[in-house]
Amino acid sequence: MECRRENYSGRVGEMMQSLRNRVQATAAIPAWMRRLAIFMLVAIVMLDQLVLPARADAPPGDGSYAVPFASSVTGRWRTGRGGSLVEIFRCSSDGMERPGGPFLCGRIINAKRAEVEGHLLLAGFRPKNGAWRKGRIIDPRSRSTYRGRLTLLAPDRLEIRGCLLMFCRAQIWERVPGDFDQIPERGPVGTGNLPRPASP
Repeated sequence: MECRRENYSGRVGEMMQSLRNRVQATAAIPAWMRRLAIFMLVAIVMLDQLVLPARADAPPGDGSYAVPFASSVTGRWRTGRGGSLVEIFRCSSDGMERPGGPFLCGRIINAKRAEVEGHLLLAGFRPKNGAWRKGRIIDPRSRSTYRGRLTLLAPDRLEIRGCLLMFCRAQIWERVPGDFDQIPERGPVGTGNLPRPASP
């Protein structure tokens, strides 16, 4: 019995010492490194609130945005229920629209914040292994950039993944019809506004 108590006490002592060592190791992390980690987390949350409001595990749409099967991710996508509308198009390396270009870019064409409309959100995505990789996600307000990847999960579902160093976040976008009927009229507020296309 005494032997068991000694063994138990010894194990508890070892566990407490291990815990102390971990606390001391955490305290040894430089203050600037802790501040940098906090800054990165805040930046990711801000980007998420601006243009990535939906969760990665959000349920798919109710079918109202469904379109016939297409292998391309070009077109108009909504970033979440009631979120921004982004048009993805072929482009050159400088982000300029170019039919048949080697890259994919995306521009905000409708948002709750009028001042971000017309700004480039996605740039420089190139095809690789069934996805579009090595692109940049650009925060239209701060102009901060994040590594990104686009993966077409279904004809009307697109996964967007953005990363800042080791921190990543993903969400599902839904394709919208190309008739612009769901885009409300907006006045000439903000320099990034795009003209509303003429009705056919």
